[in-house]
Amino acid sequence: GRKQSPARNLLQRLQDRAADVLRFADFPGWVPFTNNMGERALRPVKTQVKISGCHQSEDGAAHWLTVRSYLDTRVPQLIHDPGHVRA
Repeated sequence: GRKQSPARNLLQRLQDRAADVLRFADFPGWVPFTNNMGERALRPVKTQVKISGCHQSEDGAAHWLTVRSYLDTRVPQLIHDPGHVRA
């Protein structure tokens, strides 16, 4: 068969996955319009790997990711409402 143009492929994909593409509109404030938050969350991981080459152990990597996950969730909450700080 004949190869389709990139524009045609994009149109076909948008038609086939319309529900996925427009999910952010169904759940305003819950599903982000872009994946910027996800990319920002991965950036420190990539930087850590570039600097050190790897983690010393699987447990060390798991602990580091647990702390990163907590900070990525908690810091924006504290910025939005600093009254929720608990010791």
